[in-house]
Amino acid sequence: MHYTDNLLKEVIRVFSPAAVTYREAAHDLVFQGVPLHKGTVLDVIPAVTHLDPTIWGETVDDFDPTRWEPERWTPAQADAYVFAGFSNGPRLCIGKGFAWLEMKMVLARVMPRFRFLSIEKPFEIETPGLATRPAGMEIRIERI
Repeated sequence: MHYTDNLLKEVIRVFSPAAVTYREAAHDLVFQGVPLHKGTVLDVIPAVTHLDPTIWGETVDDFDPTRWEPERWTPAQADAYVFAGFSNGPRLCIGKGFAWLEMKMVLARVMPRFRFLSIEKPFEIETPGLATRPAGMEIRIERI
């Protein structure tokens, strides 16, 4: 299950299910030198940190579940707010635990029974709303 956790974290890092979340400043503050007034609405975009080479290194574009091994982390990667697949802090997704369990259960039930084959066809990642989705992606599934 340890590798499964790493695999799922890497999937969410590369293909974040949420394109954006919104937060409102509860009081006046200064964030990285920028003054923000109470009521300012902020767009929090997980891909900003998920795909940042200054955090993940030169292999940021590579799909590598082993990057989640704690002995490989840099101080930037160990920051709890770098991985925002389910948001962070007091506004963390209430369904995070259920979603992790559901993803693991689907993998445990589907992977031993089916083989997934790639079809070499370009596709786009769309952001029609809060969630992202692949447009034009095709896969072939065969029962084992």
